[in-house]
Amino acid sequence: MLETHQRLRRARTRKIQRSSWATNALLHLPDSADLSDRDRRIAGFPRDFAWIHQFDALQAVSGAKRSLAA
Repeated sequence: MLETHQRLRRARTRKIQRSSWATNALLHLPDSADLSDRDRRIAGFPRDFAWIHQFDALQAVSGAKRSLAA
């Protein structure tokens, strides 16, 4: 089960890192940048990143194991 979790975690971790880099760039725009666009995108963070906090590792591993067994 641990090997399955680690394999799944790598893909998820990569996706989280990419999201983090994009968020970092957005949060560190100079004040002269288009603030309305930045504010709109920041307002969407709860919606855009909800998948990070809704993740259930046990469910993901169980689903992967069922797929491998089939």
